[in-house]
Amino acid sequence: MPHSSTRRLAHLLGSRGVQVREDEIARVESADGGVAVVFAGGERLRRRALFVHPTLRQASPLAERLGCAMTEDGAIGVSAFGQTSVTGVYAAGDAARPEGLPFPAAQVVIAAAQGATAAIALDRELLLAELGVADPVGV
Repeated sequence: MPHSSTRRLAHLLGSRGVQVREDEIARVESADGGVAVVFAGGERLRRRALFVHPTLRQASPLAERLGCAMTEDGAIGVSAFGQTSVTGVYAAGDAARPEGLPFPAAQVVIAAAQGATAAIALDRELLLAELGVADPVGV
């Protein structure tokens, strides 16, 4: 576990009887109304439920190549409207992290809302540019 906060969380969970494993997982399968975690070594661990905290990473280097500011954990830094640090470039969903949000929020409903917000902001930016009008609000 690379971060001290992750180590502290693992210690806290362990002190409450929660087993934390860092072994590589080969796959997760459905098993008798629950799940079976199959580790890379072949061991199967059956459970009624499974909670995971996946490491999110960019699927493409495009944002970085365009010069977008990135957060410490590799998300694209965006404003509340989805604007990146590069004019005309917007991002939303799992790839982006709005300023002020200190953690990833990888949920479909959040991604959809961020995408809709970014689309509205981009549409507005394009309209103002076409009209030759400066942004009166400074968004």
